[in-house]
Amino acid sequence: MNFISRYLPVVVAVLFLAVYFRVSMHADQAEPGDTFQESRGTPPALMLQDLQGHFHSLDEFRGRVVLVHFWATWCGPCRAELPELTEFARRFKPKGLSVLAVDVGEPSPTIVHFTMKQPVPGLVLRGGPRIAADQWNAEGIPASFLLDRDGTIRASRVGGMDWSAPRTTQWVERLLAQGADPAAVR
Repeated sequence: MNFISRYLPVVVAVLFLAVYFRVSMHADQAEPGDTFQESRGTPPALMLQDLQGHFHSLDEFRGRVVLVHFWATWCGPCRAELPELTEFARRFKPKGLSVLAVDVGEPSPTIVHFTMKQPVPGLVLRGGPRIAADQWNAEGIPASFLLDRDGTIRASRVGGMDWSAPRTTQWVERLLAQGADPAAVR
């Protein structure tokens, strides 16, 4: 009994850490040219809080091209691609791209502290720890989903992305050109 009570907390902690970091280890760093893969489908409902406690849903973004990007502050590949993703978002926001940066399971103070040091593009939302996997079928982060103006998933990628790759920008430019309405830009 002494052996179990002595080592059980250590075993539980190790198992917890292994499960917690499994998602991050699954995703590789982006290689040059890594980009979206064609996808089709209706996205799951998304009703999440921003860092100020206001709720947002995908319905608010109907009529705009939307990038739903799942990430976390502890995810190495997520942090590594943030500068390029930020530049990508800055480039396409005036053309009508909305970015929803969904943190997977961290408390607001952790996210706010991180974003004070490293800006995160778009509207930062708080999701549950398994939202990407359970609702969006993404078994790792970062995970990105590109939605057209009708709200249909058109492309996706699990893992790091080369945000400056011509094929990546072509995906967004093609969707932005379809049914463009300057009044829809937020």
